Amino acid sequence: MAGVAAPLRARLVAYLERKRVTCTAHTVSSLATRLAHFGRFLAEVDPVIGSLAELDRCRHIEPYLVALTQATSRCGGQLSVAEQARRTYAVANFLAEIAEWGWPDAPARRLLHRSDVPRQPQPLPRYLPPDADRRLAEALTAAPPASRLAADACLLQRACGLRVGELLDLELDCVHEVGDQGAWLKVPWASSTPNGWCRWTTKPWS
Repeated sequence: MAGVAAPLRARLVAYLERKRVTCTAHTVSSLATRLAHFGRFLAEVDPVIGSLAELDRCRHIEPYLVALTQATSRCGGQLSVAEQARRTYAVANFLAEIAEWGWPDAPARRLLHRSDVPRQPQPLPRYLPPDADRRLAEALTAAPPASRLAADACLLQRACGLRVGELLDLELDCVHEVGDQGAWLKVPWASSTPNGWCRWTTKPWS
């Protein structure tokens, strides 16, 4: 807590002592590191603040969220979005919990909201290169009898472009012979979809 103003440092330490009752030492250590960053920021932007009750959304919290986007890690690089989120959660949980515990110097209103937490990127899953895809299909085709059902389910999913949930929701009578158009697979959109909506996909083998 070096660099944190004395009044706030005492309250942060008291909070961490309380968290030691229910959290592991590693969790408390991580909380201490992230809350210390918040405390040092407050010491820079408002050196005269003497109580947590004086925290203000516009003067303290919003500038802190902006500062997180410009902060650097111990290696000198830009702070990752995941670490920005963890620091935001640490401060938000700290303020929420001391309010629930009835601390007399807890802020009178909520200062951090769920929308303040940075959204982490959600990259699309990588596709399989053609050679890896071919090896996977060969392995599924040659699967032993003990795992034949699961292998056939994976082959069906791959051939018809099914989602995992759609595969699990297939019914026993899902395969339909449609005249000279071959076999078709009836796939429910979702178990909660009303009126039995479904889509149809061809089955590429007999």
